Amino acid sequence: MHIQQRGKNIAAFIFIFLLLGLITANLLFYAAGVIIAFAVFFDLVSFLAAIKAMEISIIRKINKSRLFVGNALSVDVELKINARHLKNIYLQDVYPDAFQLGTGDSAKRIDTKEPDHSISYTLSAAKRGIYHFSESFLHLESNFHMFMHSISLESRSEVSVYPPVLSRRSIQAGYISSLYGPGRSKQRGMGIEVANIRDYIAGDDFRHIDWKTSLRLNSMFTREFESDTGLPVFVLMDHSSTDDSSAGLDHAVIVANYLTQQAANSDQQVGLITFTHDRVTNQALLKKGKKRLEIIKDLFTLAPVESRPYSIAMDTGEIKEIERKLGSYNGGGFYSVLAPFFTDRSEHLKAMEMQGIYQAIKRVISFSRTPSMIAIITDLVSDVPFIESIRLATYYGNRVVLIVTPRIFFREYDVVKLEEHFQEYMVLQRKIERFRRLKNVRVIEVGPGDKPEVLINQAVYRWKMRY
Repeated sequence: MHIQQRGKNIAAFIFIFLLLGLITANLLFYAAGVIIAFAVFFDLVSFLAAIKAMEISIIRKINKSRLFVGNALSVDVELKINARHLKNIYLQDVYPDAFQLGTGDSAKRIDTKEPDHSISYTLSAAKRGIYHFSESFLHLESNFHMFMHSISLESRSEVSVYPPVLSRRSIQAGYISSLYGPGRSKQRGMGIEVANIRDYIAGDDFRHIDWKTSLRLNSMFTREFESDTGLPVFVLMDHSSTDDSSAGLDHAVIVANYLTQQAANSDQQVGLITFTHDRVTNQALLKKGKKRLEIIKDLFTLAPVESRPYSIAMDTGEIKEIERKLGSYNGGGFYSVLAPFFTDRSEHLKAMEMQGIYQAIKRVISFSRTPSMIAIITDLVSDVPFIESIRLATYYGNRVVLIVTPRIFFREYDVVKLEEHFQEYMVLQRKIERFRRLKNVRVIEVGPGDKPEVLINQAVYRWKMRY
């Protein structure tokens, strides 16, 4: 029970009238104070009696319990009330903050002359997760507007909001548009395994010309490649907690969901492994068809997790030696001839086995007997364990797409700290440059304005551009 501002003002007037009557001994002031006090008392008693005599029942109906981000949700609230002695009643239905109001209104003034009332409105899902519609509120005011009371009406409903799903039509549109060009001939596939040799057609990529066959037969021939659509796809998701991990993780979840949906729509086997700095938190390996919904379920409940940060196992001398060899071999040759690790020290291997990304890569290698496409999504706070783990993956013939969601891209810029932001960005670029030198690794930087459809096209369909 709350006293309205009008009730507080009237109570102050009663006190003033009674005080003036006491000071001046004027019966008129006493009478005015008593009459107003009686009116307040009558309003309070009648208000409490009306509340006690009320009969209320409420039902909330939601048209779906599962939806994707951006989808609409229809909500209908049916109220039955018997409160003829009250005139000022307002019904308010409360919805979670993860939804945005579309059409209609979630609040309504109740006409007590009618027993049945309803509210209909639509919501748009804006954030992934599991949300509960728990309470509706009935706000009551006394007939003289002096007192107010709110009643909580329980009507629980649970809604699961999944990350947005990329439609098959948009995937095909992005793929087909990437094939168009002046004089471009049809390609058999986008892989790296040679499937056939045919006559050269004007407009073919000169990097696919088979020079040995062309010289031997005195005519131009080009290679056709097998498609990569049969490759298993593993999505490795880093959800370690950082200062700016909330916004970056939401965008990373969308990218991961689009990648898994694309693989499932192409009838590829797909797996999801989530990890932090020091451990693997969950895995769903090689799901096809409707089982891919299990992966979506793992994604939409994903949240930042505190973990132990990486401690660099290599000393300064080892790192400088690595950088020297990288420069002398110009990247690819150096990594293709070495064993999976920079050093064979047992202490170093023990330190690597404590890293989440290394554990995730080992699970992919042990689970998949054939080379796979591995998409790693991370903010790249610690780059050393990622470099060694990716080298281990490529050593066994896997192809890696490193999708970087830097914290600096999802942060509000401060003009005062512009120089500091620039230095942080340059450090990030130096980290990324190390990964660009790795063989069979493609690096993609992701920001808030990037479209996941474009990223999928770059990551999955354009591997042949590296050859």
